[in-house]
Amino acid sequence: MLAIVMRVLFGWYRKKARASGLEPRFHAVPAPTEEEMAELVAKIAKRVEGLLERRGWPMEGELCPMEEDPDDAQTLLVAASMEGRAALGRRAGRWTRRMGLPRDPGAPPRRCAAMDGYNLHADTSIARGDRRGLERVCRYLLRPPLAKARIEEDENGDIVVGLKRPWSDGTTRIVLSPLEFLERLAALVPPPRRNTVVYHGILAAHARNRAKVIPRHDEKETDLRRAITLVRPGRASTRSRRYPWAELLERVFHFDAFLCPRCQGRMQLRAVVIGGPATTRILEGIQKAVAA
Repeated sequence: MLAIVMRVLFGWYRKKARASGLEPRFHAVPAPTEEEMAELVAKIAKRVEGLLERRGWPMEGELCPMEEDPDDAQTLLVAASMEGRAALGRRAGRWTRRMGLPRDPGAPPRRCAAMDGYNLHADTSIARGDRRGLERVCRYLLRPPLAKARIEEDENGDIVVGLKRPWSDGTTRIVLSPLEFLERLAALVPPPRRNTVVYHGILAAHARNRAKVIPRHDEKETDLRRAITLVRPGRASTRSRRYPWAELLERVFHFDAFLCPRCQGRMQLRAVVIGGPATTRILEGIQKAVAA
């Protein structure tokens, strides 16, 4: 199904590129019109539904049977999660319970199209050289599936998961039994030896023209140092591949762990100590060294 979506989207990009006579370089493409968005989502829906029909996917209201290892319920859990149903236990086959108030969905957001449960969004863009914007999008794509702060247990022992934004029907929270909650978590576990980050188009591993757009090895090092400078002006590092944990904390939470709260100077890591007695000895040793 992912391959269908990517073929439809890249087909639209190729059509635009041919019309403009573009070469294998990164170019800004005009944003799609509302009519093009509707056409794309309709094409995706038609092709995906056709694929599911050819593969014998169950009719609406039925759960997909396990097609691979009969001792592995992963396929069943994924299918149930996608349909919003319980897969196991006393609530097997029943819809997920929802909480919220009905509301008028109103007009769809700009450059968004929906059809029969399929939706497409094309209103996010990153300007050339916008490293912070690129990082925000990457962090959004790689975000964890659940926020701990929005998960709570009610008086019946069920798990209530709050949504970041209300759904179109007004749902703000969903209620899961402990077993249903574990089903949803298990459905998120990727299959063995399956890449969780996949590149498409000209950036795919075996794309014919990939070498024309990716930097050479020496250029990668220069680009990385430039990116560090843009994100942290005046703090460029000679490290080429890994960030210390303190730098990652600063990038994500905007908190400099090595900034002294008293003098605003730079602190240095002396040792990593776990346990009270060892910590006391280290601090006493540092105090004696300073006094000397």
